[in-house]
Amino acid sequence: MLHPTPNVTCSFQDVISCNCDFSPSDANGSLNVTVQVHDRPLLGGHGPPCLRNLTMSMKPTALWLTGDPSDVVMQWMFSNGNWSSLKAFHLVGFMESTFNVSSLIDPQHGGALELSVLDLHDNFLTTILNPQQPLKSLQMLDASNNYLTEIPAVLLMWAPGLMSLDLHGNLLTAVRGGDMPLKVLECVNLSHNHITAVQDGSLGFLVSLLELDMSDNQLAAFPSGICMQTPNLMKLDFSRNQITSVPNGTLPTCEGRLSSVNLARNAITELKPHTFPVWLHELFLDHNAITSMATTAIQPNGNLYTLTLHHNNITCLARGFFVSFFKVTSLDLSFNAITSLPANASLGGDYLLELDLSHNKITRVDGIITYALETLDLSFNRITRARVWSLDSPRSLGSLDLSDNPISSITNLPPALTALYARNHEIGLLDLSQLVSLPYLTTLDLDTHPGVGSVATLDDHWDMSRLTTLRLANVMVPQELLDKMKNTSMQLTSLHLGWPGLDEHALANNALCDLMANEAHDLMVVNTTYTTLTLCHRAHLHTLSLQDNRQLTRVSVSHGAHQLNVSNCPQLHELSVPSVNEIDFSNTSLPPTPELCSTIGTDVVLARNLRSPQFGDNNDTRLVLQRCLPGSSIADFSDNLWLDSLALVQPVVGRVVLINASGSAPSLTGFPTRAYPQLLTLHNTPVTCTIMLTTIDLNVGYTFSCECARGYKLQQQDNAKCVREHPDFAMVAGVSAAGGAAFVLLVVLVSKCVLRAQLRRRQLLDENEAQRRRLRRQQAEVEALRGAWTIRFEELRLEKRLAAGAYGVVYKAEWDTVTVAVKVLRESMAMDEATRREVEAEAEFLQQTRHPHLVRFFGTGTDPSNNPFLVLEYVELGSLKHILQGDLEVLLRDHRTTRQHAVDDDDDDDDDDDADVGDEGDMQPLLVNGQPVVQAPDLVPDTVWELKVQLLRDVTSGMAFIHSKGHAHRDLKSANVLVSQRLRAKITDFGTIRHCLQPRVADGGADMSGRPDMTVGVGTPLYMAPEVLVGGAYDIGADVFSFGVLMWEVATQQQPDLVEQERPSYRGPFMSALVDLLHEGKRLSFQDRADIPPWFQDLALKCMAQNPRDRPTFDTLENGRLIVR
Repeated sequence: MLHPTPNVTCSFQDVISCNCDFSPSDANGSLNVTVQVHDRPLLGGHGPPCLRNLTMSMKPTALWLTGDPSDVVMQWMFSNGNWSSLKAFHLVGFMESTFNVSSLIDPQHGGALELSVLDLHDNFLTTILNPQQPLKSLQMLDASNNYLTEIPAVLLMWAPGLMSLDLHGNLLTAVRGGDMPLKVLECVNLSHNHITAVQDGSLGFLVSLLELDMSDNQLAAFPSGICMQTPNLMKLDFSRNQITSVPNGTLPTCEGRLSSVNLARNAITELKPHTFPVWLHELFLDHNAITSMATTAIQPNGNLYTLTLHHNNITCLARGFFVSFFKVTSLDLSFNAITSLPANASLGGDYLLELDLSHNKITRVDGIITYALETLDLSFNRITRARVWSLDSPRSLGSLDLSDNPISSITNLPPALTALYARNHEIGLLDLSQLVSLPYLTTLDLDTHPGVGSVATLDDHWDMSRLTTLRLANVMVPQELLDKMKNTSMQLTSLHLGWPGLDEHALANNALCDLMANEAHDLMVVNTTYTTLTLCHRAHLHTLSLQDNRQLTRVSVSHGAHQLNVSNCPQLHELSVPSVNEIDFSNTSLPPTPELCSTIGTDVVLARNLRSPQFGDNNDTRLVLQRCLPGSSIADFSDNLWLDSLALVQPVVGRVVLINASGSAPSLTGFPTRAYPQLLTLHNTPVTCTIMLTTIDLNVGYTFSCECARGYKLQQQDNAKCVREHPDFAMVAGVSAAGGAAFVLLVVLVSKCVLRAQLRRRQLLDENEAQRRRLRRQQAEVEALRGAWTIRFEELRLEKRLAAGAYGVVYKAEWDTVTVAVKVLRESMAMDEATRREVEAEAEFLQQTRHPHLVRFFGTGTDPSNNPFLVLEYVELGSLKHILQGDLEVLLRDHRTTRQHAVDDDDDDDDDDDADVGDEGDMQPLLVNGQPVVQAPDLVPDTVWELKVQLLRDVTSGMAFIHSKGHAHRDLKSANVLVSQRLRAKITDFGTIRHCLQPRVADGGADMSGRPDMTVGVGTPLYMAPEVLVGGAYDIGADVFSFGVLMWEVATQQQPDLVEQERPSYRGPFMSALVDLLHEGKRLSFQDRADIPPWFQDLALKCMAQNPRDRPTFDTLENGRLIVR
């Protein structure tokens, strides 16, 4: 369905306050009303008259309700407006599960009685309630991408004129009899559901149906009798199912109108006789498992124009196969298992123009006849000899591709050939005479491997002036042939040359360029002995390939190029080119220059095994990495042993980058955005980096976490370098020297060892079997415990969306009479294994803990689309970050008023929901460390400062509990602290939590030593400790540093941006600047803040100490350090 842009857009508040303006030209146009989460209609006042006047004056023919519309708002809109002119209604962002059609057509309130389009796509509907009267004008219903489990059959009965029904992307499981009782319905889309069966007779009413789309379902059998029920069917799509066969004679019973059948991507293995009718125009059978076809499966007919059979298992073709489809113009048989073609076979009739037989197992081509064929692709086969014969007709074969075959000879080429491709051939003596004698040949592609030893020859009376593409890489061209080429006025747009004897004496740089046309786009010079290449002042080359020139030292190019490859030129130390988008300078001696990744390699940079000694732990290298690593979409610095410093790499790649593929997500201050994550490769280097997904305010981003590669260890005192873990060579030498003497003793002992090993093996087998039994018993116990925490999606009733982003969506929901928050991972993120592990880690931690200042966990599960979700405590006021952006005085005053009313009314039920979900008023005994805790009654803070200290004390209490369990949070920040209705803080988002092995209690906390097992690069940069930012080992002290930043943020109610504070006009790499400032001892400043007590400032700075051992523990902070003084 097409969704045109509305003429007039107004907020709901503008509508009810008479501030929705429109021009006379907008009359009878479309109106878009955006609704906010907390918008509620006014029961009296000016709201109804404003809406009524707007709709009577504008007379909109289309209405959009977008944003966060609720059922209350929608009903109010249709009850108070005049919608007699409305033809189309679009509902977007509707978070409720039930849609009542009667709300739209109430005639007592000027309902939309003439509605012809009802658009409900991309919502969360599970039920569509039936109208109370017929929708006589409704012609189009779109309820795609919802959660419907059944076709709304009763609704369809009330819409007798419906012509188009779109229910794709729902949870339908079957099509039953009477589901679609509509005789005028023409188009039905049921794709992307879970349909496993179509009952007999379920389509019997659809006598007018023209198109049926049931692709992407789970059908194992093709519906029988489909043509008998839908006599006018023209287009049928059952692709991407699990169908194994099509019953013989099913489709030929259609009455001559069926023109398109799509059965691609199924599991069909065989096509029986008379499977398809003679009047088909399009037939798609690709990506199946077809091994054989009856000669009459696709009956010879004059109507079939398109046939796809690629990606099957066809092994042979019967003689006359191609003639059967004499009106097919393009036939793709690639990626099959065809071993041979019938001798003297005719490939097509008068209409077949393109035939693709690539990626098969054909061994020879002998006597093929092509009547009208223009393009034949036989690449990637096993052909050793090709003898192609074509009737000499004006429309005979023009393009022949024999590339990637072990071909040794090519003869009898058709005279009309214009392009011959035979890359990677094995022709030793390559006679170009028979090729260039072809009168229309312009493209000759004969590149091959260096080891073939191919040599080109050409008779004197032939020239190559007609060629525009000549590719002879790794084909030796004799000097006399080179001289002939220089003396011929060639104007090549693509030239490939190269063999070990080619140098400046054989073909000078200017002579090489003279072979190229002004519009040339491709030049390859490989495997030569050139020492200098200066190219080409006339041509603006798109692709320049100069790799594998072992003696090349200098390259100069006059114009910029899109791609430049100078890899494997080990002596190359000078490169001059105005600009290059993609460069490969691997295995060269090019030094780190300011041009790298600024003008050279702006998008892709491949820099493996760089030989220049100027690369290392120095400023020039650091500047190159700062440009290349974050700036390029692909960066490969593999095989560089000088890449051994975490301090050199981590600050460059450790900054969070937000993923913004659509370009519509709002940018966040301080965070760059990219359409897609960068591909960074560091194989065989001392430092290795792994991409990690993270979230910033529900926006998905990524960062790289770097560490020493396997076989290397971190040496902190040497600028965080990764050094190789060498074995004890003295011991190895000693063992080697004693080896001869030990051999005799070994022979004596070996028989005893064998007997002992056999006995030990039997003991180990018995022990292993006992261990397996114990593991199976433990696994059963684990699965039983896991089942206790499983919540079915059907148990939840989603009420409204609280927050959404690329990472996922958080809903307010009802579960077993309890108000909860449901955190659902988006489908794109659920496919990511690392993200799933984060969700599992969060669920596992929350299952084991309960504390008044940690968000309570109820269970986990997966929605119908297999996306994981968590069911958590609903915390009314949202995040601390959101609270700090508002007026805390107003918040405190409103809280006092609400609490006083509750006392006056002697009504404790106002917090029942919170009590149910584990808020501070929970009447169940609270266990901390296995002991019941008696909680003090809530005291309302007298001042904003007391409120801030109370919230921070709550955080210390929760963090002390986390650390006492041997865990670290690793992403403590204001966005991960929620505030309840009683103004108490609760820590959330435990997806990054990590267990610290072998905890050591010190000063009331857990292990304070740096632990290499802690993953680096996790968290939010503004809150990260210095040891985390540089990629070194860190421990739970990093959480204390983050808390120090949080103290500053709570006290000042400002964003904690150290770079903005110290370098306001700085626009360079954020992470490196942040690391430098922290290393210099800079911290968030309380300067000119006399309202913040000195003791608080000192404590915050102690938490942000450079050395983790100088920071207090959360146990210390909770028990006396953080109090109002």
